[in-house]
Order: sequence, then C-alpha cells, then structure tokens
Amino acid sequence: MTKKILSLILTAVLALSALISCTGDAETTPADTVTDAPGTEVTDTEADVTDAPEDPVVTVKDVKIGDTPLSDFCVVTAEDAASGIISGAKDLIRLIKFATGYEPELKTPADRTEHAIVLGSFDGVPQKLTDALTEVKDDGYALIQDGADLYISGVINRGTLNGLYDFLQDFLGMRFYSETFTYVKAEYVKNVPAGQRTVFNPIFPGRYNWSRSPEVKVQRFVNRTKSTSIKYGGSHNLGSLSKTGDGFSNQPCLSDPKIIDTVFESLCAQIDKNPTKTLFHINQNDGGKFCTCAECKAKNEAAGGTAMGSMLVFMNEIADRVKEKYPDRDITLFTYAYHDTTIAPDPSFVVPRDNVAIVLCMMNGTCFNHAYNDPNCEHNRETFVNMQNWAKICKKFAIYDYSYNHASSEASVGPDINVLWDNMQAFMQLGCIGLLFEGDHLAETGEFCELRNYLINRLMWQPDVSREQFITWRDEFLADYYGEAAPYILEYIELVNDTSRRAGLTEWDGHTSVYTDPKVFYAPSVDGKKDYTVIKKCGELWDQALSCQLDDEQFAHVEKSSVHFRAFQQRFGETSAIKRAAGKMYSALCDKYTHNWDGTLTAKGPVEGFSTEIPSEGLEFRRYADGTLYVSDVGTFRAGVLVIPTQNEGAKVTSVGRNAFARAGSVVDLYVPEGIEYIGTYAFSNCPNLQSVHLPATLQTLGYGAFGVVGKDDRECARLKEICYEGTTEQWTRLYGEYNGAWSTLKDVVVHCSDGDLTL
Repeated sequence: MTKKILSLILTAVLALSALISCTGDAETTPADTVTDAPGTEVTDTEADVTDAPEDPVVTVKDVKIGDTPLSDFCVVTAEDAASGIISGAKDLIRLIKFATGYEPELKTPADRTEHAIVLGSFDGVPQKLTDALTEVKDDGYALIQDGADLYISGVINRGTLNGLYDFLQDFLGMRFYSETFTYVKAEYVKNVPAGQRTVFNPIFPGRYNWSRSPEVKVQRFVNRTKSTSIKYGGSHNLGSLSKTGDGFSNQPCLSDPKIIDTVFESLCAQIDKNPTKTLFHINQNDGGKFCTCAECKAKNEAAGGTAMGSMLVFMNEIADRVKEKYPDRDITLFTYAYHDTTIAPDPSFVVPRDNVAIVLCMMNGTCFNHAYNDPNCEHNRETFVNMQNWAKICKKFAIYDYSYNHASSEASVGPDINVLWDNMQAFMQLGCIGLLFEGDHLAETGEFCELRNYLINRLMWQPDVSREQFITWRDEFLADYYGEAAPYILEYIELVNDTSRRAGLTEWDGHTSVYTDPKVFYAPSVDGKKDYTVIKKCGELWDQALSCQLDDEQFAHVEKSSVHFRAFQQRFGETSAIKRAAGKMYSALCDKYTHNWDGTLTAKGPVEGFSTEIPSEGLEFRRYADGTLYVSDVGTFRAGVLVIPTQNEGAKVTSVGRNAFARAGSVVDLYVPEGIEYIGTYAFSNCPNLQSVHLPATLQTLGYGAFGVVGKDDRECARLKEICYEGTTEQWTRLYGEYNGAWSTLKDVVVHCSDGDLTL
C-alpha cells in the first residue's frame, strides 16, 4: 500500500476581518482524472509560444520550465521578504517535493543557483516582469518565464501568494479541496512554455468565504487584506461605535448630531490604529428596532418607505467627514434584513457617496434554490430588480450571500450548489466589487461544507468560466474526495435539490428561504400525511456510499459528510428505532470528526493488568484495495492501554485510518507494533487522556495532526508528553518533519529514539 499525505496549513493565518477590498493542512494524493482550463488570463507575447503545439502528456516528475527541468530550480525570495512570502515559499517547496520527489532549496538573490522560481519583485528582476506588474491590480499577479527563471509576483504580497498557488494549480495539477486534503491530478500537469506571460486580475477584488477553515484561505485566493479586523469592524458594530450599547442593542437615532459625532470619532480612532487599511465598517446592530423619531421617519418616507433613508443620510454625513480627513479611506454599510434596509432608496432623495460601499445582504425574501436572476422565480424576480437598483446608484457595490440554512446551524441543509454558478454570473453582471459568503462558520457538520466552500472559492477567483467548467469542478471534487462513492453522493445531492423544488411542500411552494424547515427536504407532508419516501432513499444512498471500496481518506470524507443527514434522520426517521440509531451515530460522528456534541467523552480507561503484547479487541476495520486492513474506528474498545493489532481475521493490518481514535477518551497508553506503516491525519487527535505513545521503526507515514495539533482546543492531545520511537533521531526527524514539523503540531513532547532523545 502506498499512502502519501501532505498538510498544507500556512503558518501565517489570515485574521478574520469584515469584508471587501474596494479598489477597482493538507494531504496530497496523485491520481489520474479529467482536465479543466487553467484559472488564469494568459497573454503570450512571444510568437513561438502563441503558435506552439499543445504539450505532449507530461508526468509531474518531468515538468519543465522553459527548456529546463523543474529539478534544476531553486526558490528565491528577497533578503527582506515578508513572513507571508517566506511561508508561501516553504509551502511551494514542500509541494514540489511531494509531487516530484525533488526538494528545491530556498535561496536569496545573493546565493541562488542558475535557475530559480523567483517570488516577488525586487532589484534585479527583468524589465518584462516590471512591465507586466504595471497591468496588475489589487491581489492579482504576473507570472513570467524569462531567461533561466520563472518570476511570480503581485503588487502586494497577497498577489504573489495567489500567483504561487495558481502556478501549483495550473502547471502541477494541484487541487486544494479542503483544510486537510490537496489532490494532485496527473492530467493537469504541463510544462511552463518558454516566454510564458500571464497577467491575472481578479474580477471580484474583495472575496471572503466565512467558513471554519481559515488556514487554506490563501490557497483559495480569499482576500480581506484591505479591511479592518473583526475587532474594529465587526458585522454589527453601530452600538459600540455610537457608545449606545453593543451589537444586539436597538439602533441609535441616526439623526442625532451627537450620535453622528460619536460614531465619527470612534471611526477615526480605528483608522488611526490601522494605518495600512483602506476600508472601514459601520454596520447596523443585530436587530430590527429602529428610531421612530419624526426626523428619521421623514427621511425613511422620502426614500420610498425604507429605513435606508435615515441610514444612508447618516452614512453620507460620516463619509463626507472621513473624506475630508482621510481622503484615501472608504467605509462600508451592510444592508441587513431589518426594517427594509435592504431596499434601495429613491435615488432622487439619497444615493451613496463615492467612498461608501454598499454590501447588500441576501436574506430577506430571497429564494435560495433558484438563481437570483432566474426570471421564472417569483421571489427572486423582485430581489434581482432591487439588486439592479442598488448597482445603478452605487460606485462600490458588494454582496453578502448565505450558503447555509439558518434553520439548522448544525446540519445547514441548503440546496444551492446547483445555482452557485448562475449567481456568480449575476454578480458579475451587476458589477460587484466584492463578495462575502456566510458559510459553515458555526459548525463543521454542515451539508457538504467542503464541496460548497471549494466551489464558492474557485468561482470567486474565476467566475467567468462556463457552466460546463463549473460542473467539471463539481464532478472532479466528488470523484477525488469520495472515490467510488461519488455517484451515490451526487444522486443524494440531486435528490434533495429536486425535493426542495417540489410544489406544495412549503408555503413558498417550490422555493426555499434561508430559514426553510429541513423536514421539507426529507419527510414533507403530502396531502396531510408525512411522506418518508425521500428520507428512506437518502438512507439507502448513504449506506451504498459507505459500503464502497474506499481508502481511509475517502471513507473518512464520506463518513464525515454523512453527519448532517444523521442529524435529520434522528428527527424525521420513519420509526423510533431508526431515530435512535441515527442519534447514536450522529453524536459518535460529531465526536470523531467535528466537535464534542454532547459535552461528554469516554472516561479514562483502566491501565492495570493489560499486556502490551496482546492486541486490543473491539476495534473496527476496513479493507484497502490491496487486501490489507486499516483500523477505521475505536468501536467498542474502552480500555486505557491500546495495542494496535497487526492481524484481523487472517488479514494483515498495516494502518490506522484518519480520525480513527479522535476524542477516544479512554486511551492513556498507545502501543503501535512493528508492521504498522501508516497513521493517518487526526488519527488520535484530541484524545484528552493520552499520555504516552510507542511507535515502531517500520512506521513510514505520520499524518498531519496524528497526535493532535498544539494550540487547537478541538485537536490537541494536551496530556501527551512522551513518545518512544524505535528508530533513530534522524528517522524521527524525517517522519515527524514531513507532515508535522513545519507546523510544530506537538510541543514540549520528549521523543526517546534508539540513539538519543529529542524534545519537540
């Protein structure tokens, strides 16, 4: 069995901030599947490049840059490169090593070798790069092959990182599918032609997907570099800015001069504390109680009966003061669904100032299983007209969209995958400069959150693809992420989507809102009687998916993705027995993959009287395609001493699968015998009582976070202080360093090797 894992979690994690720029951990598995177009706009300036035939099939180990093998290249950054660029360069080196076996050296201009991948622009770069950078905007980038080198640079550091990951995607075939899963696709691998010239500028300069996986936002080209952090911006900050309360207080009087003065003073303090930021936020409190004084009421009536009248007049007053004192700063206003503030005002009364960015929140009265610009959707026809009205009066217009169902934050079933592409076309049509998607930030148990996040992030970066290309992205993800289970997963997605469009199931009659009761997707009432047809079919599809021949990664992906369905199966199942079984499965899978659902974990197990020579019983196993087994789950095991078996029912056990013992509270001492070659990602993460680990020299792969991730409460093995390893210190350094060392997943742990001790 050959297993390869690569964790790609950048050490420089983006701060969670509030939205847009208003200027114009990861395993990697080689595979062979389909092709798609690169995510770049390419301008080939050399005639021989333009007229060159397509490359023949290239293996990743034989990739060339120009006429030179990739294996002859080092990676170069400036002597004083920013920490984010250094981190990205190290990521690039790790990825190239994984894909090709070759590990480029990290150099500076002073000690570089003949051929280099040069990150960033500094003294000595060729004029071709300098010229190309004059065309780059925001966090776009230029990629130039010139002479002996490949140059990748943006006009800001984020742009350079975007170009770096586009290079990996477009030429080395890498797909960043989730926080801990990156896939190398053989059919995407190609040479970088001599004279290649790529200049890419994002259509949406501001992009953010509010999910629970911030580590991969750079790899997915998410940009919030120009706005203040959540501390200073916030999504509901008018109460704090006006000093009248907090984000859940009533809205202050927006016509009160004292309130205007206070908000402006608070905003000035934020601007002064964040001199590099250009975008600041004034956003309504989280509630619908607005001032009803005569002056505010008159403004609202003059604006056409929308509370945006008083709100926008207030914002313009602040904006005028900001422009006078800080002419290069912009402010944003989120139009939350309170008191009709989403409705565009009568432009004869008020329009936003040029330095006011309107962020239109798509919640109130919107149908989420039809495209916003679908003329046949009675709800979205009105919604889209309002979007168009806003776009007409705004110089800076952005969208705040919702990609999960608020009716259930834990399971978040929302059948919108089929309309993501259509909505992106609408956003482009409207001329949006920024997008914010509120995704799975509340829980990792959401419906296909990895798939949805991947598609949203790719579309935000490259929205001008065809529908066919979008479907290809979707199908590639399903095939790579779920393996042979992909057809059943797709059938499930389409079944739930089709059910959501059935007439007569909700008061919206074939439409869904952001608060649609999930029962209509699974067990709707038909003619006054609950219909279990859909939920029974869904259960069958998940059973079929889980019974497929899958490796430990694919099985873990399928099992975790089923969590949202188990949440509803325990509520809407046809019988009490089905509900009870689903409930037990749901809580167990939450513990295994996401969070401690019920606040309890298995108690610390007994350690006296157990032999380390006798394999533990009660564990669950699954079979790899080559006939060997891996431990897939803790099963009924509850002792304190865990000894991994090397045989089960006559078959050889070689591995411990992903998340197999996550949150296994009983385990105190772990013994992994000779013959075990692989321990998967998060295999023993967040085992609260794990104190000591014994590992064999035969172990070849130690996945990212196999024994937790220090500093992550939901992953850390806080009591682990000792590892006994039968190999040498050199072997341990390689084993740990490959997928854990760069991120220091363990800390203050003593590793006893055959030739000495190491302290992590």
